[in-house]
Amino acid sequence: MSLWSRLWRREAKAWSQTELDIIRDVFGSRQSIAGRTVNWRTALDVTTALACTRVLADGVATVPLKLMQLDRSTGRRREATEHPVSWLLSHRPNDWQTSVEFRDTLMMHLALCRNAFVVKVRAPDGRLLELLPVEPGKVKVTYRTDGMPAYALKPGPGQPDLPVPEGDMWHIRAMAWDGVTGHEAIKAAREAIGLALATEEQHARLHSNGMQSPGVYSVTGTLNDKQYKDLRAYLDKHVAGLANAHKPLILDRDAKWTPLVPSGVDAEHLATRRFQIEEICRAFGVLPIMVGHANEQTTFASSEQMFLAHAVHTMRPWHRRWESSGASALLTEREIRDGYY
Repeated sequence: MSLWSRLWRREAKAWSQTELDIIRDVFGSRQSIAGRTVNWRTALDVTTALACTRVLADGVATVPLKLMQLDRSTGRRREATEHPVSWLLSHRPNDWQTSVEFRDTLMMHLALCRNAFVVKVRAPDGRLLELLPVEPGKVKVTYRTDGMPAYALKPGPGQPDLPVPEGDMWHIRAMAWDGVTGHEAIKAAREAIGLALATEEQHARLHSNGMQSPGVYSVTGTLNDKQYKDLRAYLDKHVAGLANAHKPLILDRDAKWTPLVPSGVDAEHLATRRFQIEEICRAFGVLPIMVGHANEQTTFASSEQMFLAHAVHTMRPWHRRWESSGASALLTEREIRDGYY
């Protein structure tokens, strides 16, 4: 096992600390206006964000990823199976992941954080031995004096950063304002995801109360502490909850029930939640039909065109990004000139 492999496994074990996860959740995320904290963990609690991530990851991980070589004199192409990069990309990038699992993990990072990081482990002669994926939150990106990016792994609290040697980090990025770090989708879609979380929680609470509108139960006279507690317990047992939905409310002592807020139907919770599906899909660049959301105007013919549009406008840019990034990070300039791609 190489030095880098041992270091990676040692640091990965330290990264599993609960304290570090708490720090990242608190300081690595922000609260939306809807009152819900949004980061990659909470975003995956929204089924639309989870489905968009799955669609993108499946679209990259389940297609062939091969190293090819073009013979410029004849124009013929062949699979360069003798090259060490070919085995790493097509079969086994490391000793615990398949090529599909490896790309699935990295595409999940790209979908949510717009950045994916891979440590390249080399033999003494420079040959690539392993490709080790690293969570985006565990990589620190800075700039050197010459303006080039520098990478370091962030271990547990109180431990110094572990610099990655120049050329040993494969960084796949999406749109990047500074040209180095991809603009995170979770930050850009914070309000849409936060509203989806808040709306889903509110709808769930309505169902937990049997979809009955909260209101005021008023009686004639003053209740003492025991009478109040008994009445509270009676309402919790016989009125609140899904099991008591649509049951009649029995009132005595000239009691009156005055609703205070509209029902879930009146508040158009379902319409709001449908709109949030479309909003989150826009942020991820995934057509709603790909996550199982279609309206009544959708037909077989229009669905076919939507699937084609997904392949052309959603997946093709990601495939091109992977191809160009992989060639730049895993091949030498001489190999590219020799027709490898």
